[in-house]
Amino acid sequence: MLLQTLEDTVGAHNITIFAPKNEDLNHNLDLEFKRFILEPGNLKSLQSLLMFHIIPTRMGSQALPTQTRLALHQTFFKFEFIHLANNGTGEWIVDRAKIIHPNVVA
Repeated sequence: MLLQTLEDTVGAHNITIFAPKNEDLNHNLDLEFKRFILEPGNLKSLQSLLMFHIIPTRMGSQALPTQTRLALHQTFFKFEFIHLANNGTGEWIVDRAKIIHPNVVA
């Protein structure tokens, strides 16, 4: 159900999802939090977590910062922002994570 909703949203709107790799989720999430977020009754919490990784505009690599200065992009939460930067070696960083596959269209 959640996946179908996400696919429908991607198809109907101009959004960009900064999706973490599965191994990052497995290594960087607290075990108790992971158990909590994956329980069927906590769908709203999982949706909220996902919304922190989505901005309401389509952004390809050509729109990513070309200089080392920080660019802020509002997420679907009113006062939450994703921090985008170029690290000076041609790699882009979202908050503290490196973008490894830009321009992936699902």
